[in-house]
Amino acid sequence: VNICDHSKANLKWNLGFLVKPLKAGNKMDGQAFAMDYQPVADIYSTGVHEIASARSTRDPSSNIALFTCSYGGFDESDRATLRRRTGEYCEFNNSSTAVQPDLLSPYLARLSHYFNDDASALLTMGLPYGVNTLYDVMMAKAQSYSNFTEEEVWRVVAVLCDAARFMHSEEKPDTELEEFAHLGIHPANIFLYADGARIRLGYPYICPTTSFKNPGNYRAFQQLGEAHFMAPEFIEAGAKGSCPCDIFSIGMVGYAMMTNSTAWSASNINDLQGEVYTRGAISLPYDGRYSQDLVDLINSMLSFDSSARPKAEQLCASGKIAQCIAENGDAPTMAPPKMTRDIVQPPSGLTDLMIAARDGDLSGVRSNLHQAGSTDQCGRTALMYAAEHGYADCVRAIVSDAMGHGEVRLQDKYMWTATMYAAQNGHADCVSLLHEEFGMQRRDGATALFTAVFWNRCECVKVLAPTEAIISTNDRYWQGERYTAAMEAARWGRPECLQELLGYIDKYTTDNNGNDVAYYAMHPWEHVSADKSSRVREVLNL
Repeated sequence: VNICDHSKANLKWNLGFLVKPLKAGNKMDGQAFAMDYQPVADIYSTGVHEIASARSTRDPSSNIALFTCSYGGFDESDRATLRRRTGEYCEFNNSSTAVQPDLLSPYLARLSHYFNDDASALLTMGLPYGVNTLYDVMMAKAQSYSNFTEEEVWRVVAVLCDAARFMHSEEKPDTELEEFAHLGIHPANIFLYADGARIRLGYPYICPTTSFKNPGNYRAFQQLGEAHFMAPEFIEAGAKGSCPCDIFSIGMVGYAMMTNSTAWSASNINDLQGEVYTRGAISLPYDGRYSQDLVDLINSMLSFDSSARPKAEQLCASGKIAQCIAENGDAPTMAPPKMTRDIVQPPSGLTDLMIAARDGDLSGVRSNLHQAGSTDQCGRTALMYAAEHGYADCVRAIVSDAMGHGEVRLQDKYMWTATMYAAQNGHADCVSLLHEEFGMQRRDGATALFTAVFWNRCECVKVLAPTEAIISTNDRYWQGERYTAAMEAARWGRPECLQELLGYIDKYTTDNNGNDVAYYAMHPWEHVSADKSSRVREVLNL
C-alpha cells in the first residue's frame, strides 16, 4: 500500500468511516468474488513477484485477481482449473443463496486449496482495486500524531469478531470445514468501502506462498506488517494454525489501533521468533486513554496460551462487542450489560531510580536508592533497567546497597530476572555482578543461559554455563520438557556457545522426546545457514 498517494479528502473519509461496522453474517460472498476485480499479481513459489497495475490490460479476459504458486508459472492448464473452479463456485451460489460483499467465502478457500495438487496449487482470491485499508488509516493516524477513539477501536474489533464467529461456526453451508480459521487477519487485509459503509475482511491465509512465511513477501515486515499480527503458535514454519490464532490477530489489531504499533519490532522471521521466544507474554498497559474493559479484552485475546483466549462466539454473545453488533442490526437479541467500571487515574510510571538506572545516571541512582523495590506496570525494577542497558556501575551500586539488594532475584510479570535482561543484550559484566540470580528459571523452566544462547551472547554463556548448563525446561516450554541450553545451541546454529557448554553437560542426555544434542545438530531450524550447521556438527565431532 502506497500511503503517499492518499489525499486529504480520502484521509478524512477514512477516519470518519471507521465508526461504521461491517454487517457480517451467514451469507456467501460469491458476487463480490466474481465481479469488479482486476488481475494484480502472480506470486510464484520461487518468491519472485510480478506486480502489475490493477489497471493493466494484461489478461483482460479475467476479472479475478490471481495468486498462483505454480512451479511452472500460470499456464493454460491453470486457467482451465480457474474456470472450472469458478464454475463450481457459481453453481454452488445458486439463485437461492443470498450473497453480500462482506466476507470472503470459506467455501471459495476450500475450492481453491483443498482440490489442488502439488504440481499446480492454484489459489484464487478477490483483491479489490481503489479501496483503502485499515493499514492506510493507521499509518495516517501515526503520521498525524492522532489516535483512534475508544468507539472506533470497539467497532473494528467487533466487526472482526463477528466475521471470525461466522467462519469458526457451523453456519456455513455444508463443507468439510465446519471450523475454518482465517489466519490472515491484519490491517492491510481489512478493506474499507464507502458503498454500504462496510468493512470487509480480505482473503484467508490458505498457503505459505502468500504469507509472511514466504521470504519473498515484501509486505510482511514493513511497519504494521502482516507477520506482526500472527499468533505465536502460528509463526513456526510447519504450523497449520487454528481458530484461536484469529482471536490473537484481532487482539493485535486492537492493540495496534490503541498504540500506533504492534508488540513486535522484528524485521525478519528469525528476529520475530526471537522476540516471541524471549517476550513470553504481551500485556497492553492501562494508561487512562482507553477504558479498563477494552484493555482487559485486548489482553485476554493476546494470551500466549491459545486455550485461554476467548472464542469468537463468546465475544459476540455479550458485552460491548454484542452491543456494537446489535447496533448494526445483526443482533444477538439480548440486551448487553452496561459498562459500569470507573476509569481511574493512570499509573505514575517509572520512578526516578528506574529512569536513572535506564539512562546510566550513576549519581541519580545513588541519590534515589530509597526508591528501590518499586516496580513498573510490567513488574520491572531499576536493577532490571540497569542490567538491560549494560550499566555495570549502576548495577553494582544497586546490589551493594542495603535497600537496592532487595531487587536481586526479583522477577517481572513474565518471570524475567535482571540477569536475563543482561544476558539478552550481551552485557557479561552485568551478568557477573548478578551471580545470586544464577539458576533462576521462568515459568517454563528456561534460565538466563537459554536467553544468552538464543541471542548468541557467547561471553554471557561463559559466565552462566558452570551454574546453569545442566538445568532443563519443564512441560510448559514450547519445545517440551527436559530441553537444555546445549540443545538450544545446536538447533539454532550457535557453535561457539555450544563449545562453551560441552564441558558442563552430558551430551547424551535426552529431552522428553528422546532427542539429544546430536539430534538437534542434525535437525537445525530450517533458516539456520549451512555453514553454522556444519560448524555445530564439527563441535560435536559428527
